[in-house]
Amino acid sequence: MTLEELRRKAAHATWDCNAAETDCDHAEMQVCLAQEAGDTALEQRWQKRVMQLRDRADRAYDLMTSAEEAVAEEEWAIENPEEAAAERAAAPERRKQGNELFGKLLRDGVIPQELYERLIGSAARG
Repeated sequence: MTLEELRRKAAHATWDCNAAETDCDHAEMQVCLAQEAGDTALEQRWQKRVMQLRDRADRAYDLMTSAEEAVAEEEWAIENPEEAAAERAAAPERRKQGNELFGKLLRDGVIPQELYERLIGSAARG
């Protein structure tokens, strides 16, 4: 992906994150209004909606952060091409070492299978 594409993706992720936060704020206001009105059922419905929107906002924040990191990494790679090439060349060995470590932690019962799969998946993407 080009730097410009990464920047567009980051801008879109930022917009999504801000929209999700706004939606969450609105739902939290509705909870307060339901409390003031003494409508427990409505308050509970809005509380449930707040939890759903908070989860969405948290995911949007994670995506925004990842997109911003990708932009920063690409900018760094453009400014430091020799170091970036060395980093890319070393990445497979680092992944292999990480996978071996995660496998040992799984076998030793330190981490559960689900975490192992997420770690291996993120290592493969990174």
